[in-house]
Amino acid sequence: MDRIDAVSDGATETEEAPWFDIYDKGKSVTEMQEKGFAAYRRSWEREWGEDRNSFENLSLFSPMMFTHCSSAGAVVGRTFQVYSVKIAEIKGIQWPLKVYGVVAARDDVDKHRNPLFLRSRDNYQIVHQKDPFLQLTGPCRAIVSEEPVEIEVRLRVNRGNKSDDRPLISDVYYYNTDYAHLLGSSDVVENHLCKIELSYQQLNQSVQATFLGFDVGEPSAFEYGEMTMGKCAYLNLSRHVVSVELQGKLGVLIEAYAPSGGIAARGSVFIRPKKCHTSQHTCDIGGSDVKFTVAWSLLLADKTLWLMNGYFDPCEDLPPFDPSLLEKLGISV
Repeated sequence: MDRIDAVSDGATETEEAPWFDIYDKGKSVTEMQEKGFAAYRRSWEREWGEDRNSFENLSLFSPMMFTHCSSAGAVVGRTFQVYSVKIAEIKGIQWPLKVYGVVAARDDVDKHRNPLFLRSRDNYQIVHQKDPFLQLTGPCRAIVSEEPVEIEVRLRVNRGNKSDDRPLISDVYYYNTDYAHLLGSSDVVENHLCKIELSYQQLNQSVQATFLGFDVGEPSAFEYGEMTMGKCAYLNLSRHVVSVELQGKLGVLIEAYAPSGGIAARGSVFIRPKKCHTSQHTCDIGGSDVKFTVAWSLLLADKTLWLMNGYFDPCEDLPPFDPSLLEKLGISV
């Protein structure tokens, strides 16, 4: 992963510096990073921004787009799988941290944010030194890495009053898949306040898998666990989408805790990937069956091909309803 550094300031008042060319003498590192990120945003908006195409828009393409049908633009391809984001070190601030903000990827499919971590100020995560990992909720679809991928990391710390909040880190990294064989399985984003470690892997000839539900049978093995359970004994997962190489296997490990906090029981299932359709599986956890469904789909490699074949862009403005239809529905216009 290549870092995009701020190096110099050669712009005049009438010529804006490129987003990767920001440096202010006398400014703090945090201020420089904030200015660099703002310039990166302006650069994105000049190239990709339109009235309906906001910098903060999330990718709306479904990870199950090709589960039940195939089309032009559906491929087996390279993907970028992020396993964890860890606050590996902090400097000048104290644990625990009330963290909010965004960690997201942008690929060549639609240039929109594919969020890995996304929390508002009021929905911060309390991060402790003993468990310094961000609770990831994404990606919302596979991160396609046939072309370079941009990784945005912009995190802040909630300190009670909004005026007292402080930036933790604001940075953008550029992952070039052509050099993946030279890179490791992790990289570090850092400044004078913290060090953020991303653990990742590039997968070749891969598809995407979506977990649709984990149904816990009786008796339940999760009496002492911390994972929330919804109605009808379904486990609520924070992440649902993963990438897996078509010729490999998808390993699913499930563990149940004892009252002491240790592992009371565990079970595992290894699944052969498919290009489409769904598959059902059962994992035995200490005498309790956990049933789950996986939806398989090829990747969307090119949004243009998809649109050329008559499909709609989920980020397009929908055409207005006919006024007569709205009137029949009892909706004023």
